[in-house]
Amino acid sequence: MGPLQKELMELRRAESGRRDADTDTRTRAAQARMAEARANRRDASVTIYVNSGQGQMHGAEPIPSGGASLALRERAGATHLLFGEWRHSDAFAMATIDESAATTRVQAVHVRVDASDDMSAELLRAFDLNAVKEVMNRER
Repeated sequence: MGPLQKELMELRRAESGRRDADTDTRTRAAQARMAEARANRRDASVTIYVNSGQGQMHGAEPIPSGGASLALRERAGATHLLFGEWRHSDAFAMATIDESAATTRVQAVHVRVDASDDMSAELLRAFDLNAVKEVMNRER
C-alpha cells in the first residue's frame, strides 16, 4: 500500500499546485480589471464624517498627509483624510473622542474621496484643509 499512497499524495500535490496557479492567474486578472475600471472611472464622491470615531478602510496604506493628521489610500482606490487624534489599525482607523464634548465641537473629521487616481488628486488639491482645521478649532 505504501507505493500507492505515495503516488496518490504526489497526484494530490500536483493538483493542488495547478489549482493554486489557476487561482493566482484569476486573482491577477481580476486585479488588472479593477485597476482598469478605476482608471476609467468618470464619477467621484466625497463623503465627510464628523465625530464618527471610526472608519473602515480595507487594505489602506499611509500616504503623505498634505496637512491631515493621517492620510490613507485603499487598494480599491478610496483616499481618506483624517483630522483630529486618529490611529490606524488593520482595516480600521479610530479617533479619540471626548464624550463630554462630542456634540459641542468638532473633534474628528474623516474625508473619504472615492474616484480615479487622477480625479482624486484633483479633488484633494481643491480641498481646503485649512477650512477643516478652522472648524475643528472652534468652540461652541
